[in-house]
Amino acid sequence: MKQKSVLPLIILGTIVLFSFVLTDWLVREQANHANNLHSLFQQTRIHWLQLEKTLLAENAALYSDYGDSQQWIRQLQQDLAIFNNTLPEQASAQNALQRLKGDLAATEERVEHFHTQLAMIKNSTQQLPRLLSRYLTHHPHGEPSQTPHHETDRQYLAMLSRAVSEVVLAKTSGDLDLAPSLKSLIDKMHQQPPPSSMDTPFHQLFLRHLEVIYRTLPGFLLTLENIQKLPFLDHLDILLSRTEQAQRKQLAWISTLHGLLAAIFLLLLIYAGWLLIRMQKENRRLEAAREALDIAVISDTLTGLPNRLAWSQQGDDAQAVLLMNVDRFKHINDFYGSNAGDQILIQLTRLLISQLDGQLAGRLYRVGGDDFALRLPKDHPESPTELAKRLLFAIEHHDFSFEGRPVRLSVSIGISEHAPLLETADLALKSVKRKRTRIQVYQADEGLEKAVEHNLHMVDVILKALEDDCVVPWFQPLLNNHTGRVDRYECLMRIEMPDGTVLTPWQFLPVAQEARLQGQMSRALFRQALRYMNRTSAGFSLNLSMSDMEDEALVKLFSQTFSKQPALARRITIEILETEDVQDNRKVERFLQHMRDLGCTLAIDDFGSGYSNLSQLLKLGVDQLKIDASLIRNLDSSPQSLATVRAILEFARAAQVKTVVAEHVSSHQIQRIVHELGIDYSQGYWVGKPEPELLPEELLQAEKLQTE
Repeated sequence: MKQKSVLPLIILGTIVLFSFVLTDWLVREQANHANNLHSLFQQTRIHWLQLEKTLLAENAALYSDYGDSQQWIRQLQQDLAIFNNTLPEQASAQNALQRLKGDLAATEERVEHFHTQLAMIKNSTQQLPRLLSRYLTHHPHGEPSQTPHHETDRQYLAMLSRAVSEVVLAKTSGDLDLAPSLKSLIDKMHQQPPPSSMDTPFHQLFLRHLEVIYRTLPGFLLTLENIQKLPFLDHLDILLSRTEQAQRKQLAWISTLHGLLAAIFLLLLIYAGWLLIRMQKENRRLEAAREALDIAVISDTLTGLPNRLAWSQQGDDAQAVLLMNVDRFKHINDFYGSNAGDQILIQLTRLLISQLDGQLAGRLYRVGGDDFALRLPKDHPESPTELAKRLLFAIEHHDFSFEGRPVRLSVSIGISEHAPLLETADLALKSVKRKRTRIQVYQADEGLEKAVEHNLHMVDVILKALEDDCVVPWFQPLLNNHTGRVDRYECLMRIEMPDGTVLTPWQFLPVAQEARLQGQMSRALFRQALRYMNRTSAGFSLNLSMSDMEDEALVKLFSQTFSKQPALARRITIEILETEDVQDNRKVERFLQHMRDLGCTLAIDDFGSGYSNLSQLLKLGVDQLKIDASLIRNLDSSPQSLATVRAILEFARAAQVKTVVAEHVSSHQIQRIVHELGIDYSQGYWVGKPEPELLPEELLQAEKLQTE
């Protein structure tokens, strides 16, 4: 289908999808919002009723926790805060909300006043029975007596009992009609003193509590009544009504939008049906074009043969491969022109097909500019070499021509029956070119056999060295550029042979890694180096690879040694090659952190040799950087190296790396530049070569190493 037809369909389809998603989302959001608001209104109503219930309970209880009513007030304040954030911004709803806030503020003020009055009333109400009980305890009464004094005492006791009863009744019932009776009783007690002058303090205290209750009770009951008469629930109902009205308006708008979108959707369905009919016709045409394109992708446009892509898609059903290359094909193009080369390749293709039967002709490929490959099936009766000779004979005796001019053509053929067939046939073809023969069959490489033999021999050497303790450390000194002293060494691995020769790591380490012997060698090296480490106070660096840090026996050896000798651990630096990617290797990260916890320092070796993993450096929090020899050796001749080293130093300072070491300091001129750059340590042949023993004095004052 043309772009003009597809583009409107895409646009309209997008509108349809957006309309349905938007409408559905709006409807669900509106429903959820309405439900949430309704729940919030119900919750607020319950909280107000709970506040009233709590106030009544506080009034009735002998002992009350006023925090309960305060908690309901705070809950109501939170409810109104939620209303403030969720209610529509219509003026009517906001006005109703402001009235609710005013009601709640008045309630809070009245509840505080209520608690103050209630505390005074309860205190006096509780004290009156206690005072009466105390009076009875000090004035026991047995049988009634006829003496005037005794009768007066009984009357006074009756008056006290009546006062207590009326106070309890007035507080419990909340009846203000009892106030005159209580006032009359107070006046009577003012007029009638206690029977004994000794009870005068008691009488005055009792009377003060009665007066507190008389003065406070009316105001208290009025405060409680005012709280209950607040129109909070009425205002809440008004707010609910106005909110529901606003929601109905929004829902009506959404419904109108939904209807409009539904109409648009119907029109789109009709239009899509019409386009679908057109698309079916267009798809049939595109399918035919796609099939032609698929064939073109795996076919060579010049010769019509399957190409290299078609070769890679074939199964592994071939017994052998013949790879043919046109000799001096570039000469043909240069001499006759590129059109001549194309014509010759077409003629060569026709000739090859004519020399092959139908099944075999279908297994001929053009895999390069002038390269042809033939896949021989496993049941082919003719041997690869015989077929190659026959094809070579046919090509050499065929008359190739361009524009009537004869063109002599020859080919070279590589044959292979070893997987991978095409790659090994290419090796055989290269051998043909090198040996200047015509046909070459791939054979196992003699050089490879020699390499295998060498590796087996080196494994024997390593095992023998481990058995005889001939894996030994050599020490290369590091010059402290701040003090001019050699106070550190790097431990380097060597193998001492029985004939006195010494093998360096490049001779045996690759084999050790492949044979999984590196861990044993590192443990042997560390045990030997310990004897030297314990003779001196100098520091030592140990190079560890990923396999070393994953070797449990080596980790255990380090942990036991450094735990017993913490002072030694503080002199040890663990060097990691920059190319070692320890990120996301939890086992290695735990080892490095454990070494740091024991007191060892961490260093990145050969920093700047290639891809500098800065995130790894920052994550590990290394203490030392060793700048790679490839940068240091050219400091006196390469401005680029000098600029790179300066950048590394700036980065090291920004990353708070404590120590920077320059490797491969090979001359006094380089050492002078290193010193001027402020690099902490120098290492290289100018400082000292690796030796089997430490310097005569481990803190040797190396005056000759001082930079002038």
